[in-house]
Amino acid sequence: GAYYASKLGLQAIGEVLASECTDSKLTSNGVNAAGIKQGGNNPFYDESKNRELISPDSVKDLFLYLASADSNGVNGKCFNVIDWAKEHGQKSATPSPAS
Repeated sequence: GAYYASKLGLQAIGEVLASECTDSKLTSNGVNAAGIKQGGNNPFYDESKNRELISPDSVKDLFLYLASADSNGVNGKCFNVIDWAKEHGQKSATPSPAS
């Protein structure tokens, strides 16, 4: 419901800002933090669905990257923390069950 709508609204605002600032040094990127292990969200994840959670430390490099000159030219992108962590060799906080 409302949470999902607000999440999409924030992403849309970021994309509009990115498109309006293409001729400047300002960039706008988003981070989808779904899947970060927090004390309050663990009961909402059904482990039977093989949902992986990652620690906040696993994605700090994403934020450092976005704040650095290495991300120059990256604009209008929404990063998914689970995908980022997997692509950069970070370990999940809750390992997937063995097959």
